[in-house]
Amino acid sequence: MRPPAIVNGSYQAPYPAKGNLQPIGFSFHRSSSVGQPPVQTLELSNPLYDEQTLMKRTQSDGHLLAKATDHDRFDNWDDAPIKPAKSGSYLNGVSSQLPPSPRKLNLFHKKSISNTNVNQFSAPSPPIKQSNSAGSHKKPHNFLQRGASQKKPPPAPPAKPPSKMLDVPKNPAQALQFALQKISSEEWTDKVDGINLIQQLSETSPQTVVSDLHTVSTALNTECKNLRSSVSRQALTCYGQLCLNLKTKMDPEIEKACQVLMAKSGDVSSAFIREDAFQSLEHMVDHTSNCKVVPALIASGASSKTITIRSGCGQLLARLVENIGATKALNQKEVCDKIIPQSLVFVQDTQPSVRYYGKYILQLLNQDAANFDRNCKRLLSDGQMRTVKDVLTTIKNKGLGDAPANGAAPSANPTPLSNTLVRNGSVKRNAAPLRKLADSVQLDLDEIYADLSSGNWETRLTGLDRYKEMCAHNIKAVASDTRLVEAFIARLNDINGKVAAQAMETHQRTLPLMGQQFSSEAGLKAVMDQMIKALMAHLPSKNDELRYLGQSSIDATMTHIDHSCLIAPFATATKTANIKQKPFMLSMLSRLSQSVYKTKPKQVEVNTLPVLWDLMKTQSGDNAVKAALSDFSKSLARTMGKKTLLESSTGSLNSTQKADLDAIIS
Repeated sequence: MRPPAIVNGSYQAPYPAKGNLQPIGFSFHRSSSVGQPPVQTLELSNPLYDEQTLMKRTQSDGHLLAKATDHDRFDNWDDAPIKPAKSGSYLNGVSSQLPPSPRKLNLFHKKSISNTNVNQFSAPSPPIKQSNSAGSHKKPHNFLQRGASQKKPPPAPPAKPPSKMLDVPKNPAQALQFALQKISSEEWTDKVDGINLIQQLSETSPQTVVSDLHTVSTALNTECKNLRSSVSRQALTCYGQLCLNLKTKMDPEIEKACQVLMAKSGDVSSAFIREDAFQSLEHMVDHTSNCKVVPALIASGASSKTITIRSGCGQLLARLVENIGATKALNQKEVCDKIIPQSLVFVQDTQPSVRYYGKYILQLLNQDAANFDRNCKRLLSDGQMRTVKDVLTTIKNKGLGDAPANGAAPSANPTPLSNTLVRNGSVKRNAAPLRKLADSVQLDLDEIYADLSSGNWETRLTGLDRYKEMCAHNIKAVASDTRLVEAFIARLNDINGKVAAQAMETHQRTLPLMGQQFSSEAGLKAVMDQMIKALMAHLPSKNDELRYLGQSSIDATMTHIDHSCLIAPFATATKTANIKQKPFMLSMLSRLSQSVYKTKPKQVEVNTLPVLWDLMKTQSGDNAVKAALSDFSKSLARTMGKKTLLESSTGSLNSTQKADLDAIIS
């Protein structure tokens, strides 16, 4: 029922009275206002309803609202005075026939509208009907809203309640089985909960985990390969915690764990996954048995085709020698017999970062010179011994050489490797750590990847728009997700012409931002070949628009990306190009050679000369290819020198082919 209102000093009944009712102590009469609907009012005539009773009635929430509604003439309740005026009336300028209320019960004080008072309502009261007898029109009051806003609303419940770990059995063995059941669930959140529980058990009850270590390790190996990055990263981190907590008790599972972790340390899809995997490998090197971890590292990473994995393997072996010292490393036969020959292999690697760690390991082992020399004679041939001595002499005279990217060279007295060296493509250990992506950002990246990989061409177009927007707002997040960049590159050569055209336009618009990332990020350098080949595929297109976009996209790529990063992908693509693609690609490769040769002549020779030899051996009858070959040969002769070019061809071309080359460049 609606609370009574106050009209001209009288209480207004909530509804018109029916019949001629005459309650005791009250008298009913109708309003005499002309043109207004009759309103029943009641007046106090019983002495029992004195001022004290009136004040008691005023204390009710409904009556409070009625009075506030009738007298609230402020657009903002904060403008109301907090104490009665001298005239005894609360609101200045508002006439009222009610007697002034006692100060101690003045319910119109702002502070009386408290959180407690308002919250006593179980539901919002219905709006109070205003009397029209006065002929005035008042704005609807927002008294309840203002009062309620003084107290913060309760937090909204999450869309999906978090998993409750309260149901975990108190018995450690039962808790381990519970965790394994969680990991085998189809829900990724359950998998994460199970992996977290295993981490906790390895710290609080390590013997329980050791008793079923093979099952735990098998489950983690599977989840490390999970396509959802949240699960994969949690499993990788869990391996590191197991090594940290269980130490040498992890030895039986080191070999399989090292295979998974080493493979993930070279993952091209995410820099965060590489970082998590490598940190777990560091825990493995620091806390497990040397005789177990050295063979496992060499078997899983030393001969990998991925540069990052080989470089990381060298760094981890150097870290181990640092930890245990040269003398102990040389005295442990299982370590010495593996690490000395492998260091020599690293020294002869084609990649500078791998050679760097090989030389550093030899420098560390040579600190115990007599022991090192004795073991080298036992393990190496005479030719290998000479190589080792030459390397050590070079280190003594010139130092270790250039440190890997983002790394720092050790001093003459080596300091802990964990503070100075990093694997290729990582950040320095003493630098600020990689910032984790926010969950919302990672979710956006996953959604964009799904759109770009969709089977619906319209959805792929939407994915391209979202990719461009993400590049504009968070370029670092895009560059960290190589999987997303690969999905975008696949759209450059999409089977649908509309998608391919928009992808190339998006590529040109995002290159000013992405160019620096392609030039510096190791993960993005690995996908450069795919990008050049995808753009090159449009060069022989019969569609003029696609052919023009392909050429302009290649030209824009050369404008915004470091040429030293492009020369190898362009050379590889030119080798596989067809007759219609070769002329344009040879002209681009000539430009790159002229640009890079001044600073990196060896890189130009290694990448461009094999292309020239192939063209000279299999000369095409196409006039455009012949003209392009002539221009390319003359460009290399001007860049390298005619004599150098002819001398370089001695071992690759026969006398007839060499004579043809001489005739072209003369």
